[in-house]
Amino acid sequence: DDLPCLPWAEMKPKSLAKQGSQHGSYNLGPNEFEDATFLYLGNRKLKTIPEEVLSLTQLTRLLLQDNVISNLPCLTPLSNLISINLINNLLTELPPSFSSLSKLQLLLLDHNTLTSFPPYLATLTSLRKLSIACNRLTDKSLETIFSIHTIENLDISENDIATLPPSISLMTQLQILRATNNNLTELPPELGSLTNIQQIFLDVNKIDSLPDEMAQLGQLRELSLNNNQMDASFPPVFTSLTQLHKLHVAKNLFLSFGASYELWTFSSLETLTLASNNIPALPPDLKRLKGLTELNLENNLLSILPLEIGSLVHLKAFNLENNQLTFMPPEIGSCSNLRKLNISYNLFEWLPVQIGSLPELKRINISNNPLSEIPESIKKYQTQDFQKYLRQLPNGNIVWNRLKIVVIGDHRVGKSSMVRSLISPRKKKGLFGTVRGYSSFEWFENKKSNSSSSSPQQHLGSFQSERPLSISSGSTPNIPSAVSGGGTDAFSSGGMEMFQWRPSISLRKTQLHSQSQSQSQSQSTEHQSYLVSEREIKEKDRHQDVDDLQIDFTICEFASQEMYYPIHQFFLSRRALYLLVFKINDDSSSRLEYWTNTILSRCPRPTIILVATHLDEISESERPALIERLTERYLRRFPMIKAFLSLSCLSLEGVDSLREKIVETSMKDRSLRERVPKSYQLLCQVLQIEREKRQQRAIK
Repeated sequence: DDLPCLPWAEMKPKSLAKQGSQHGSYNLGPNEFEDATFLYLGNRKLKTIPEEVLSLTQLTRLLLQDNVISNLPCLTPLSNLISINLINNLLTELPPSFSSLSKLQLLLLDHNTLTSFPPYLATLTSLRKLSIACNRLTDKSLETIFSIHTIENLDISENDIATLPPSISLMTQLQILRATNNNLTELPPELGSLTNIQQIFLDVNKIDSLPDEMAQLGQLRELSLNNNQMDASFPPVFTSLTQLHKLHVAKNLFLSFGASYELWTFSSLETLTLASNNIPALPPDLKRLKGLTELNLENNLLSILPLEIGSLVHLKAFNLENNQLTFMPPEIGSCSNLRKLNISYNLFEWLPVQIGSLPELKRINISNNPLSEIPESIKKYQTQDFQKYLRQLPNGNIVWNRLKIVVIGDHRVGKSSMVRSLISPRKKKGLFGTVRGYSSFEWFENKKSNSSSSSPQQHLGSFQSERPLSISSGSTPNIPSAVSGGGTDAFSSGGMEMFQWRPSISLRKTQLHSQSQSQSQSQSTEHQSYLVSEREIKEKDRHQDVDDLQIDFTICEFASQEMYYPIHQFFLSRRALYLLVFKINDDSSSRLEYWTNTILSRCPRPTIILVATHLDEISESERPALIERLTERYLRRFPMIKAFLSLSCLSLEGVDSLREKIVETSMKDRSLRERVPKSYQLLCQVLQIEREKRQQRAIK
């Protein structure tokens, strides 16, 4: 009730002045106003300073930012002011009464519309910091500012300044100069007179060279020249700045580092930013920067790193984003203090295992690199887990050519028959599947002709396919009919059945077959895309003969009864090849669209091969027109379908083509070049053995 004149003020008594505004606002009585030293009136939509404020003669700090003040009253009564904040207002000029603020040390005038700094303000001889960025000052306005020799921190960024006048030499106490985002094209030689200056920020100008006199700035610790026009040589003036700790020269025109690499003598440099300079290579003398802790080289043209990078033992942050690097020196492992490593958007195909031994590494970004030997799932690991993967590689690693084939389609379209025909090692009518790696048909025939023939378990690996036994509650195991004595329909479908299949087609044979096909078809570019060079094959595994390289497929045959639809989604993944099966004489586009959308719901960019069965039910005269019509309909409608094939499980026509197409298409999958520790393979073998034990117990 006693505060009618200052209901909008937040004030603090003298005893709380040093504590700032962290304790919130205080409502004080009239007697406490007289010795108030701090007043916050920010963001109050004030057009001017209220007259009541002028009676607070003990004020030392006045905060008026974020208002709409366009003119100021006479400030003579506030002669004790030490700091005043007028950021983000509408001031166009400063009144002469400002000159009476002889104790003023901090003046913040950013984001106004000031066009000049009047000469009468040269009397502010106690001023230590002046920030007048984001106004409309010109070169002439600087004469008055530079005459205030007591200023230690000056910010004149984002104005209309084209040159710095020679009078800058008067600012002998200046320690920090900010003049970013102006129109500066050169720097005056008088800048070398500022022997106390420690930080200079001149980003976003048009400066193309530095005066030699800057070599006299022996106290300079940080220099920022980002986004200028510094030309093709590294300025020799830098060699004399022996106290320089931070240097930022991103977005310039550096193509090299001068005629002599001896320029790299910044033994005290801790932070170096050379981003966006089209730099093609780094000099070996980089090793001289032994104190470097941060190095930013993103957005350049680097194709190789010098081995001397390992000399930067104090490096903590290393940014190589968006270059053309293909090789990371193993010497990177010597950077034992490295905490952040960004190598995204490069051409790395592999990484040295030494990265896994960096003890302080907290974050690594390897995205958008053709790291074909590192599994996609491992690339998503947290940094420490990714390091564990790298550390395991020296203990033994392999290129594990494994891929999942998902067979999907409607009920009774011939999926099981197609799988049996696909994985069978014999081309004979009425072929069956295999049990535990041995053809059940072959074992049954051998058993009739030779009573001493051993069981399938004694022939593991004789043939390279496997069919597990699936069992449902209350039913008998789905033992193949050739063993159990039943008919050819003894293969029952559960929710999903899995097969291990290693096709007998080597990569070399697939390559030669593709070459002959491409030549016979006018060297079709579609077939040429499947070719794999001998060099690429050797790179996949140097310890294997080219003709012996194989791919291990896990075939997942989905049951197509509607009751199993909800569980399909759990087995759809990116690392898979999809065989979408349908009857050639019953091609319902709506069903194919349903299965395609099912795949897309879990895998945004799948690889699908469309397989039409029951080809034998179509006469040979009708086949060409029908196949052409189906190809035209589905390959155009569904771009994720990479190939369309037709086959007969009865006559085995088209089965060989499907095998070859699977291998050819799989070779385009980068996951086949992934290198994993042998311990991964061992774990998979242990799980396989455990699965077989459980199946045997279930059968018993």
